[in-house]
Order: sequence, then C-alpha cells, then structure tokens
Amino acid sequence: MLLQEPDFGRILTIYIAQLIFSGILLFIAYKILRRNRNKLTLTLSGFYFSVSIGFILNAVYPPLDNKDLITIIYVTAVYFVMLSPIFLVLFNINLLQAGKENSLRKWASYIILYTFSLIFCLNIPGGITILEEPNFRPLFAWEFSIILYLFISIFIVIPLIITSLKLFKSFKDPKLKKKLGFFFIGSFGLISSLCAMVLYNTFHDNEIAIIRSIISIIGSFIMLLSAGLIYYAWVQRL
Repeated sequence: MLLQEPDFGRILTIYIAQLIFSGILLFIAYKILRRNRNKLTLTLSGFYFSVSIGFILNAVYPPLDNKDLITIIYVTAVYFVMLSPIFLVLFNINLLQAGKENSLRKWASYIILYTFSLIFCLNIPGGITILEEPNFRPLFAWEFSIILYLFISIFIVIPLIITSLKLFKSFKDPKLKKKLGFFFIGSFGLISSLCAMVLYNTFHDNEIAIIRSIISIIGSFIMLLSAGLIYYAWVQRL
C-alpha cells in the first residue's frame, strides 16, 4: 500500500515485506483462535485478518494493466486496511460491556455505521485517482486525505481514548493496567502507520521521493511492531 514505484523498492515492499507481514498476522490470528474462541478473540483476530487481506490484495494489482480493475482492487485493499482499527475499538467495547444486555446490538450498530461511513469516504469523487504514469500509482487528493484524517479521529482515535481510559479506571490489577498500556501504545502505533499510508499516497512530486520512501519504511515498521504489542497485551488473558 505504500511503495508503488516500478523499481526494486516497490518489489521489496509489496512482494516481500507486505506479504511476509501478512503471513505473520495470519499466523497470529490463527494462534488467537486456536487458543480460545469467544467474542473477544473473534474481535481481536478480525483486526489481524482485515489488515492481512488488505495487504494481500495490494500485492495483486501491480502486474495488471486494466485501470478500472486496478481501481476496484486497490480501493478494496484500502477498505480492508482502514477497516482493521475498528476491531480494536470493538475489543475495548466488549471488555467494558462484558455481561451487559444489548452489548451485541451496540457492537453491531457501531460496526455497521463505521462500515457504511468508510465506504462513503472511499467513494468520494476524485478522492482516489489511479495514475497510469508512473505504472498505475494511486494518488489521494489532499481534500480526500483530510476527510480520512477526520474520519479516523472521530471513529477510531476518540473512541479508543475514551474506552481505554474507562478500562484503565476499572482495572485494579497493576498487571492488567500494564497490558492495557501495551494495547494502547500498539493501537495508536497502528493509527500512526495508517496516517503515514494516507500521507504517502497524497505526495506525488518526484522531488520528494526520498520522503515518501522514508514514510513507507517507518510506517511499515511501526505497523509490525504495533501488531506485536497488541498481541502481547491480551492474548495470554483471552
């Protein structure tokens, strides 16, 4: 989703780094579900599956030369990557509402609202453009990127902060509070990497290619580290 230039860097990022990353996330999801299957594990594994599907789809379109097909695949890949953080919010909500009535209804309502809002954002006219040169690279309009940042802030950042603070106050065990801290850091690391992805695809000028490459490398590293922190924080407790 990050490096799109037709060079070795693109091959390294898309076909090696992202596919290996996807394999690691799928393995983590498998371990979570193998250990236990309940609403919490299903929600957390949903995060790993969603990111993996997005990156795998992102590795599908580069060899293609049909612009319409590329656009559909790429937008779908962005959708799954952007869908992933909602599962972290839902995970917090599940912890807060454990044992409460109508918790499933609230969970479903939130994800439906988020999904339709995300689909609307991704289909804003002129938001995502596939440039035939160089080599069908995606470009985000600045207005579209700002809307995505507002969307992430409203649906992900603010709810994560509120639910994490509520959980922190409700936990009495210092070990649980420590694990919540790891989860919080991992979650916002993920959000930072998503914001980096948006910024990367918004830059276009060749003069800032080095900046885009730096954003790509740092963003990928932060996402992998964040996914590990999220797994470490809760998997032993689920």
